[in-house]
Amino acid sequence: MENKGKRKSLKVGVIAAIAIVVAGVSIYATNASAGESITEAEAKQIALAEVKGADISNITKFQKDKDDGRTEYDVEIIYDGYEYDFEISAKDGTIFDQSKEKADPGDLAKLEAKAAKAEADKNADNGGQSADNKTVVVDQSNSSSGNSSSSSSGSSGISLEKAKSIALSQVSGASSSNITKAYKDYDDGREEYDIEIRYNGYEYDFEISASSGNILSKDVDRIEYDDDDRYEDDWDDRYDD
Repeated sequence: MENKGKRKSLKVGVIAAIAIVVAGVSIYATNASAGESITEAEAKQIALAEVKGADISNITKFQKDKDDGRTEYDVEIIYDGYEYDFEISAKDGTIFDQSKEKADPGDLAKLEAKAAKAEADKNADNGGQSADNKTVVVDQSNSSSGNSSSSSSGSSGISLEKAKSIALSQVSGASSSNITKAYKDYDDGREEYDIEIRYNGYEYDFEISASSGNILSKDVDRIEYDDDDRYEDDWDDRYDD
């Protein structure tokens, strides 16, 4: 009888131990879930709510990180000439830290290029029409369809001087003296102008549609000192004769 009682007590103890383990796992799972209850989409909206007028396209960096043993979202927004940085709790959405400073000119240009590309892609998806159903001028230089007047208009397009003006409008403070390259080229069967502007320590490269004046691409790079050597060479070659 005594052994039977011991076996019964042992059995009860094992069951109790299992129950404790199960409860512990359950609590751990609950805590783990509570540790990251804010989704990435929610974190982005929390940051955007702090920058009036900005939208999802203004988010230039986003990543999940761990800092001081806590999980957080790092969000960068560039809007209206400023860069906003946020550290947001992945647990409850609390903003641990935020800062605002003047955006780097290179970052601003890349954001503008990204927006221009998105708009161009959107128009292409709409079959050459904008979102409000107004017709967007497209390159018709390789098309034999349409009446003679529209075909002529599509072929003539914009002049090189107009393309320069469009490029300069994207580089605040620059003038025609800052244009270092400007020529007409063909790419993917379309006629375009390639414009290079050097201003304030940066090189801006544009591809502009010769038919519509749309900016097809825009790239900005910081000028390396070695790049300026070619202008010295050009100067020497100009007076060798």
